[in-house]
Amino acid sequence: MRTLPALLLAALVGWAPGAALAVEVVERHFDTDGDQHELEVTFRVEVPPEALWSYLTDYEALNRYSESIRESRIVSRSDDEVEVASVVHSCVFVFCRTIRRHERVTEYYPERIDAEVDPEHSNLRAGSTRWELQPDAGGTHLTIQMHVEPDFWVPGFIGKTRIQRATLRETTELLRYIERDYRASR
Repeated sequence: MRTLPALLLAALVGWAPGAALAVEVVERHFDTDGDQHELEVTFRVEVPPEALWSYLTDYEALNRYSESIRESRIVSRSDDEVEVASVVHSCVFVFCRTIRRHERVTEYYPERIDAEVDPEHSNLRAGSTRWELQPDAGGTHLTIQMHVEPDFWVPGFIGKTRIQRATLRETTELLRYIERDYRASR
């Protein structure tokens, strides 16, 4: 009889078995050295690599996928490189910051996306991100390697654990949106 109340509660909150989002953190490593932050995280995403690629490289639409991305636009495009400007609002504990990034993005379809921060047009001293997509049983293993060195003060009480949690939360939010949208479009 305990099953019935659980099923009723699930129905009331809009959940059904099998409907849960499948974004999963497979592996993660995070390190901080002074102002430099390094992150490597692998996700399992229930979206095929080609479809995930389409979402991740739709730079003009990234702000629809995540509440923390306030703006994302293409500045210029050539055969092998895209310049993307973005504004991300991120909070760690009670410390919130708007991060302006201007990046040179190189696409290696369909396996890899590399982005290098242009510090002259960003409030980061340095930064780079690599997104690697590998097929995995109808979905994708997505490995993100990120190096960030802010050009603004980050209070010491924030700590690497809180920065890690915020980064994982925001990236997972983005990937969950992509999964939901992909499922809805099928």
